[in-house]
Amino acid sequence: MIITGRTDKEHLANLEETIECLRTTFARFGLPLQLVSDNAQAFVSDEFTRFMSVNGIKHSTSAPYHPATNGLAERFVQTLKQGLRAAKRDDGTLQTKLAKFLASYRNTPHATTNESPAALMFGRPLRTQMDIMKPNRRNEVLNKQAKMLSGGRERHLQTGQEVMVRDYRRGGKWTRGTVHTQTGPRTYQVQVSPEIMWRHHINQMHSTENSTTIEREQAQRDPESDTQGTVEDGGAVKRPQAERRERVDEGAAIADAIMEQAHTEDVQEPPDNLRRYPERRHRPPDRLDL
Repeated sequence: MIITGRTDKEHLANLEETIECLRTTFARFGLPLQLVSDNAQAFVSDEFTRFMSVNGIKHSTSAPYHPATNGLAERFVQTLKQGLRAAKRDDGTLQTKLAKFLASYRNTPHATTNESPAALMFGRPLRTQMDIMKPNRRNEVLNKQAKMLSGGRERHLQTGQEVMVRDYRRGGKWTRGTVHTQTGPRTYQVQVSPEIMWRHHINQMHSTENSTTIEREQAQRDPESDTQGTVEDGGAVKRPQAERRERVDEGAAIADAIMEQAHTEDVQEPPDNLRRYPERRHRPPDRLDL
């Protein structure tokens, strides 16, 4: 780290301010191994020497009246003065002009390292206004990949909209709910009852326009469901529980009658070695004659 100053009484009065500025820099970037400065009174004082010793920093001063020893700092001061002189006619305060100059300087490749100071410090270039003018290929690829995963179409739900929500408590059925809030790009909080609030992905919800198709498919997949496979007047027709019990009892009675008749006529059971299922024949693979 290289700093510079002037040998006047002002630095003695601002010694505490200089130490506070260095402490802020050290807190942001860490403690340096070595600090090079000129022979200003603020840098050769006992308090500054104690500050360097406590933090384990080697302090080196340049030769008196030989600015070339601290050439890097002197060259930066010259570049800074040229940049501020060129921005003299620009609008804004001195602090604004200084911030613009530092942003450009830190993002410009150095002649020695061929890398910008920002890239060496953070491992990446700083984003500037020039990046807004040219397209970002990485963001375009990510957006297209997201559209491919979502089927090429974007779905959005409105607050207060009635939807069909996947209910995993009942084996993957659907439950009616109302969209409460949107918690992410594709996640929503859905109110399914006055006491229950669910957080679901948009792929786990459908609008109520498709509720008729969903309920029909649900009834066909679940044979023991209380809803029949047909839907009338926008709602599922209830199948009486007693009707299903009667069919089960009727089937059991028919099975008992068949078994009783088989024992009465002394029907012989088929042997155990008789194949009851058709034989599955596998076609031999086609191999290349090499």
